[in-house]
Amino acid sequence: MQESRVDTLLLSEYLEGVSWLIKENANFNYSYSGLLSYIANTYLREYGLRTMPPEAARAHIEGDIHIHNLDSGNLIPYCHGGDLLLLLRIGIRSPTITSRPAKHFSAVVDHVANYFLMSQNEFSGAQAFSDFDTIVAPFIAYDHLSYKEVKQNLQKLVYNLNFTTRQSFQSPFTNLTFNLCCPAHLEEQHVIIGGEEKEDTYADFQDEIEMVNMAMAEIYMERDAAGRPFTFPIPTVNLTSKLDWDSDALDAIFDVDSKLGTYYFMNYLGSGIPENTMRSMCCRLLIDLSQLSSPKGLFTSEGGTGSIGVVSLNMARIGYLAKDEHDFFDRLDNLLEIAKEYLMFKSEMVERSLAKGLMPFAQAYGFDPDRYFRTIGVIGLNEMCINFLGEPLSRSVDFVEEVLLHIGDRLREFQVETGKLWNLEETPGEGASYRLAKIDRERYPGIYTKGTASAPYYTTVLIPTDEDIPLAERLDIESRLLPLFSGGTVFRIHLGEPIDATVAKKLVRRIAENYRIPYIDLAATFSVCPREAYMLHGVYDKCPRCGGSMEVYARVVGYYRPTYKWNPGKQTEFNDRILASSNYLSL
Repeated sequence: MQESRVDTLLLSEYLEGVSWLIKENANFNYSYSGLLSYIANTYLREYGLRTMPPEAARAHIEGDIHIHNLDSGNLIPYCHGGDLLLLLRIGIRSPTITSRPAKHFSAVVDHVANYFLMSQNEFSGAQAFSDFDTIVAPFIAYDHLSYKEVKQNLQKLVYNLNFTTRQSFQSPFTNLTFNLCCPAHLEEQHVIIGGEEKEDTYADFQDEIEMVNMAMAEIYMERDAAGRPFTFPIPTVNLTSKLDWDSDALDAIFDVDSKLGTYYFMNYLGSGIPENTMRSMCCRLLIDLSQLSSPKGLFTSEGGTGSIGVVSLNMARIGYLAKDEHDFFDRLDNLLEIAKEYLMFKSEMVERSLAKGLMPFAQAYGFDPDRYFRTIGVIGLNEMCINFLGEPLSRSVDFVEEVLLHIGDRLREFQVETGKLWNLEETPGEGASYRLAKIDRERYPGIYTKGTASAPYYTTVLIPTDEDIPLAERLDIESRLLPLFSGGTVFRIHLGEPIDATVAKKLVRRIAENYRIPYIDLAATFSVCPREAYMLHGVYDKCPRCGGSMEVYARVVGYYRPTYKWNPGKQTEFNDRILASSNYLSL
């Protein structure tokens, strides 16, 4: 019998920790599951490169672009926004068993967790539900639950969504959106209990909505048994004209946010974005429902959308290589065409996977690729400006605006040409920001990157985290540029100390009402001693109580993970960050 042989190099790379890809994503955990994923993902990545259009493969390998989640082999989509009302109508469906629609609050939270646990197998990015508090609130009233019972059930949900059930021993990347009230689009919608519409509408359950938000805020504040924060689900609060800024629930949310930086805030007040048109998928990706055609099948306008895939353009390299402005836009257009060709190819691959039965979960919930966006992102805008103009983005706003408007125009052309949905994202680029800068440092010794020679990175926000710029000036710049990203972005302040909850609320409200900032984040930095379940704000190596090592937590891109798990580029970026004090927050 012929001897079977396998290449042991991949096993050795993982077991000996020699590849940076082991820490490409800070959500990965070194484990046997991680080993299996590392091997499988390497082959899937190679399969993806060999089967995609050759020019796209070349551009990715050489660092002109970064194709995200390539380790899915181009076989499954990226982010998924589920339809919670659909889940309430039909229950949980899987290839093995089918549940009836939830009749009780305890069943709803189990269904939400199980939905995410299954969907993560067929979507490589984040999973999300919108209007969570509004839609689950009626179950509390119908079950006559106490606050303690509500909190216990939600605590179970939060813990279940943080356990490491995903490949590479990860937690599922999940997002829940909270309204703190009944949004206009649900005011006349009859509530769904046990799969049936009842006489009541969602507008009838404000007390229960408040209860959900109070309980979630308490759970986030309490942290886990070792004092670590809950990374998921990432909560987003919708700031709308109906929001009661004096509610106890909102006060509780800002109490958490002022200390742990847990929440994001979706701005429907001063951003110019119509209410109920955006959906938060993950740490930045926003989906514009106004671009969707009439809902098909069982999906409502509130769910069943997301992103097929994401390609990021290496803007820093374009800036370095371009001889003049004409050459700059020629190079940009060339990469946009390559990205378009790849994303259309991936759309076909996903449709083929669906037809072949490779996505049974998505098929059971009426997955429609035509409701999903093809996302193009940008990385290194600040370094683009320095390489091309000799000045940082903060002094090159006119040119950056011209570039973003140009990309937006091209994406609208793609939409007409292909009949598909396209959007532009300010890519988080956790691994891509390091990979692209690393390639460029090796290939172009004269190129400007952030970081060091051994751990370079590109900026994935507009104003670099190490640039000392007054808050009002930064808001003016970003308020002008952030609305040009149709597929998502974030305005983030990295805090180095806890702030008063009333200060946090006033700041977020001031930004929301006076600036065209779509998505707001007050990100905390703190250290945790798991042995003592003890937390200190700021960066500390040793626990003052027991002398043991402390884990430093910060947002790596859009989610909290201990910094020792970050890739080299992100660790350098963290060390470069200027952490804001309370004095910085004055407007």
